[in-house]
Amino acid sequence: MPRYTYKAVNVDGTSVGGTMEAANAGELARALDTLGVYLISAKEKRASSGFSFKRRISRKELIAFTIHLGTLLHAGVPLLAGLAELEKEANSKAFKNTIADVCRKIETGSSLADSLSMHPEAFSSLYVNIVRAGESTGKLDETLNDLLLFLEWQDQLAGDTKQAVIYPSMVLVAVIGLIVLLLGFVFPKFITIFDSFNYALPLPTRILIFMSNGFVKNWPWLLMGVLVTGALCKVFKDTDSVREFIDRAKLGFPILGPLFQKLALSRFAHHLGVLFKAGVSLTEALEIVERVVSNRVLSREIALAAERVQNGEPLSKALEFSKRFPGLVIRMIRVGEQTGDLDETLSKVNKYYDREVPATVKKIFTVSEGLLLVLLGAIVLFVGLAIVLPLYQFQGSILH
Repeated sequence: MPRYTYKAVNVDGTSVGGTMEAANAGELARALDTLGVYLISAKEKRASSGFSFKRRISRKELIAFTIHLGTLLHAGVPLLAGLAELEKEANSKAFKNTIADVCRKIETGSSLADSLSMHPEAFSSLYVNIVRAGESTGKLDETLNDLLLFLEWQDQLAGDTKQAVIYPSMVLVAVIGLIVLLLGFVFPKFITIFDSFNYALPLPTRILIFMSNGFVKNWPWLLMGVLVTGALCKVFKDTDSVREFIDRAKLGFPILGPLFQKLALSRFAHHLGVLFKAGVSLTEALEIVERVVSNRVLSREIALAAERVQNGEPLSKALEFSKRFPGLVIRMIRVGEQTGDLDETLSKVNKYYDREVPATVKKIFTVSEGLLLVLLGAIVLFVGLAIVLPLYQFQGSILH
């Protein structure tokens, strides 16, 4: 759905502005009108391929905000008074301004969810929809507690993902740095010595000489190729075809593929569970999850499942057509539908993936560590042989 940057005035004549998703400008005007804000001008916000310096609210800030707001509401503190207190305690200026603007919109008659939706850089559509469901049921403090558990799970998931990626990435960077050091600086010093030998050099030495000469002569072009490739990836990574290609390739990786699939399915289960428990309808929850699951391949299959659910099929049957959803998960959902306790069943699915993801991360961490160490050892052995073998032959020719 397009996102619009708009300028408007409220009932007091005060100018306001922000961004909001809407099907078109007319829909935007009607949405603002329900909030007591009257549209003056609007411009569709195009997806930018460059760098963005807009200050996004961190997950830690959002978790702290949710904790404190839920505690204040549970204690009986009025919403506006609680938000004013949180504005004072906010650490960053950006978040202070966000909370202050939310307070102003609530004072003009907007609901909390509608006010939060004006700040997508801080509050995701999922966050807003859960708050809206909590307001409609009159159990906002309980809903915020469920939302807090969800945000803490997101934080834990991000930590598990980083654990799986950072160490192998650091070792891989070290390996690439070692290769550059050997080819560009160390081995060229031996080439002049080897050129003076009047016999055929061993194969490892000839291969390394070829690679070293190619690197020394062409390193500016290699560097330019890396920079151009990085720039092209930055420009085209958000296009539909490239994103789908990358997401499909991620699911097919020999070692990391199972982890990427379990991460995507874990997001699906947790997002759907927290939305459904908050009171969002199953069809609407699936439509929201489709946008936030972070994998285009799985997102399309969730969209097809949402259409089937809307046509009257149970969720378990709607998911059966997809090979991405394990049979165990589908059977668990079917049991929840039959017993009328789907939210509890989704909670069990969440616990299943909460065990599976860390176990997969640990397995990949162990395997990747071993593979990278073997690679590093193979490189050192190859270079050592390329240097030692000709020297050994030279020594043997002198002795004979």
